[in-house]
Amino acid sequence: MKKEFHFEILRAIACLMVIAIHVSNIYNRSYPALSQASYWTALAYNAVCRVSVPLFFMISGALLAGRAPDLQKSLKRVGKYAAVTVVWVLFYLAWTAAYLDKPYDFRTLLATPPSAHLWFLYAILAIYLVLPLIQALVGRLTPDLTGWLLGLLLLYTSGDYLLSFTPLELKYGIPLISGGRYFAFFFLGYVLYRARERIGIRTRWLVLLLVAVNVVLVGITGLATQLEGDHVERVFEYRNPLFLLTSVAVFLLVCRVDLEKLPWKRAIGHIADNSLGIYLLHAVFLNILDRETNMTVLPAVVGIPLYVCLIFLVTDGAVTVCRKIKGVRYFFK
Repeated sequence: MKKEFHFEILRAIACLMVIAIHVSNIYNRSYPALSQASYWTALAYNAVCRVSVPLFFMISGALLAGRAPDLQKSLKRVGKYAAVTVVWVLFYLAWTAAYLDKPYDFRTLLATPPSAHLWFLYAILAIYLVLPLIQALVGRLTPDLTGWLLGLLLLYTSGDYLLSFTPLELKYGIPLISGGRYFAFFFLGYVLYRARERIGIRTRWLVLLLVAVNVVLVGITGLATQLEGDHVERVFEYRNPLFLLTSVAVFLLVCRVDLEKLPWKRAIGHIADNSLGIYLLHAVFLNILDRETNMTVLPAVVGIPLYVCLIFLVTDGAVTVCRKIKGVRYFFK
């Protein structure tokens, strides 16, 4: 299947943004032991880059949801990602014990991976398990039913998030919808990609939407942090409906990029090819930097881009080498 290069751009962007989130977290979680300028700068990086993980789900949805169901291919995909998940969980169990010297409660293994960023493998594996059923359903959806399903997914995800701030609890979920916060992004990617040429929102409005939403995210989080005296992360949860807006904006903006005029295509393609490996391995080098140095000594405006570049370059080099080794490359792509 021919690659859609707009997805390569999205993968490359999302890959770099994930590293930026994790570096920004180190700054933000150091509050109040860092300057206000560094805290607010890190908060801005954190908010802008949070669109990265939704983008990964949206790319998968755009590529896979509309295909004809093929149980054999789906079983191979599940087997591959199950093996990748097991290997990386074992790797980070060893890494956490040997280097970070952190205890791990194996009773939480199915819910909480040994390294927090591995949750993505858990979530995408769950979607791939039911992918043939999703594809069979999607293949029979009319435009009206597509809009209805997407609306229910977005409504449930947003409602569940908003109710988490109240004493109310959703006990009786909607069949096919409940627990589908990441499937919502997966399905959204499919819908947006099919309708991208018919969506007439002007580019400048998408950019203004991105700016406005991120200002709100930073403002609310910063204000809550000032009031609490400790960094507040509730606003940065992926089920926050504001991230649905930013995900849509970034996805559409990248789909409108003129590939004929796009520079650095080779570099973008290289990063995209290495994106899964970089996502999985970068935490090792982040852990080393965090443990062996005081990262927040550098002001966030300088430190975050510097650390992101350093971690990316080292991780990319390591992944490039690993992808050339027979028997190892399977777990990096």
